[in-house]
Amino acid sequence: MIAKVVPADRKPDVAAQFPQGMTTPWDWNVLRSRLRLVSGLVMLSFVLCHLTAHSFLLVSLARAEAALDTLMYPWRTAIDALWSIYVRRYLRLSRWEGWQLGLGLCIPLLLMLHVTGTRIAESVLGVTSHYSSVLIMQWQLSPWLGVLQVAAVLTVWIHACIGIHFWLRTKTWYTRWRALFVGLGLLLPTLALSGYVTAGNQVLRAAGDPGYTRLSLENSNLTDQKRAQIVRIAEAGSAVYLALTLLPFVGRGVRGWLYRRRRPPLLSHSSGRVLPVLPGATVLEALRENGIPHASVCGGRARCTTCRILVTKGLDRLPEPSGLEARAPA
Repeated sequence: MIAKVVPADRKPDVAAQFPQGMTTPWDWNVLRSRLRLVSGLVMLSFVLCHLTAHSFLLVSLARAEAALDTLMYPWRTAIDALWSIYVRRYLRLSRWEGWQLGLGLCIPLLLMLHVTGTRIAESVLGVTSHYSSVLIMQWQLSPWLGVLQVAAVLTVWIHACIGIHFWLRTKTWYTRWRALFVGLGLLLPTLALSGYVTAGNQVLRAAGDPGYTRLSLENSNLTDQKRAQIVRIAEAGSAVYLALTLLPFVGRGVRGWLYRRRRPPLLSHSSGRVLPVLPGATVLEALRENGIPHASVCGGRARCTTCRILVTKGLDRLPEPSGLEARAPA
C-alpha cells in the first residue's frame, strides 16, 4: 500500500498539464493568493486612514478636515470576493469564512451612496466634499444615511479584523501581540464613531441657524438637483453590483451542469464513505460539502498545513507538489 501525507487544500497541479521538464511561466494560484492578501492590506490601510481622520472629529471639524486631507491624500487617485465564490467547487464554508465573505459582499452596497456622494460627485458633478456638508446630509437632511454610515463602518472593520486574525493566527509571534491587536480593533472604531456622533450633534445644533445649512451646501456646490443625481448614480451602481454578484453563481451553475455530465473522480475516506469530487475541488472542500469535519486553521489557503491527509491509494496518479502546496510550511 502506498502512503503519503499531503495538504487537504491541494488543488490539481497546473504544471502537470505540461510535458516533462516544462513549467508554467507563472502560477495563477500563487499570484491570486498574493493579490488577495495585498488587496486586503490596501483596503485595511485605507480604512485605518479614514477612521483615524474621523477620530479627530472629537477635537474639531477643522482638525478633522486637516487630518482627512493629509491621511487620505495617497488615496485620491482617478473583485476578489466574487472570484472566490466562483472558483470554489462547493460553497459550504466554516463559520468565520461565511461571515467574512458575507460581510465583504455587503460592503459595496453599504458604501455606494457615500462613495457616490463624495469621490464620484467630486469627479463627475463638480461637488466639493467637506465634513460639514457630509454631516448635514447624514444628520439633518437624510438621517437614515447616518445609520447606513455606522453600519458600513462596523461591517468594513469586522470584515477586516476577521481577515487579519485568520491571516496572522498561524504566526508564532501573534499570540504575544494578540491583546494589542484586540485593543486596537476595539479602540479605533470607537474613537471614529464617537467623533462622528460628536460632530453630528454639533451640526444639528448649528443647523438651528438656517444660514449655516445653506452656506455649507453652497460651499460644497451641493444643490437639490445634484443630490438627486447622486441618488440616481448610486442606484445604478447598486444595480450593476448586484448583477455582477449574480454572475459567479450563474457561472457555478453552468460549470456544475457540465461536470455532472461527466463521471467525477471518487475519494475514499477513512470513515468508509466514498465521495464524488468535482474537478478542481480540494479534498478539504469535498469533505466540508459532505459534512465530514477536518482541521483547517487557515481555511484552506495553504498557509498552515493543519489539513494534511494521508494518501494510501492512487499516489501514482498525483502530480508533484507545485505552487501554493510547494510553498506551504512543512
